[in-house]
Amino acid sequence: MTGPLSLKSDVDVAQGGGFLCEGHNADVNAVVLAKNGALASGSDDHSIKVWHPTDSHTWECVHTDGRQQQVVYSMAALSDGRIAIGTDKGHVRLHKPNPAGSGWGVDRAQSEYEPVNRSKVTSLAEMADGRLIVCQNDTIRIWDLNSGKNTDLYGHTKTVWRAIQCSDGRIVSCGSDGQIRFWG
Repeated sequence: MTGPLSLKSDVDVAQGGGFLCEGHNADVNAVVLAKNGALASGSDDHSIKVWHPTDSHTWECVHTDGRQQQVVYSMAALSDGRIAIGTDKGHVRLHKPNPAGSGWGVDRAQSEYEPVNRSKVTSLAEMADGRLIVCQNDTIRIWDLNSGKNTDLYGHTKTVWRAIQCSDGRIVSCGSDGQIRFWG
């Protein structure tokens, strides 16, 4: 779907506040606000959609990338303007905005990291130093985007759902094993 996206008031939908956005053909698993103000969404329909606001109630889909060939399961907006996407097959790809502002493309210089395994990437988060936290199964991988080197953190016994960096530099994670772990 391309063209204007009309945001319907939730009052029309569920007697609440806010807006409802529609456009993907399957479950939407991830959404991020990129540094350039665009909204990026990822879906079970194997696509990434990039939306730009046209006014306070309408967003336009300016780009659809349906070449993922995998479910887009997680996303992170990076401080340098790129977005990272994690798939259901364990891949992480970096996308950057096209110079004309019309869409996004794979960053060929740093397009993909070696997955821990072929299971879904449940969470992505950027650290203060630019490294990327990648959660997959019971593993947290810290990916240095500059060197390409990885550091793995083990300790969870089931799926790690989220990991973030705290203001003191430590990483905190949570998982299906009922644990919240602090690292570093």
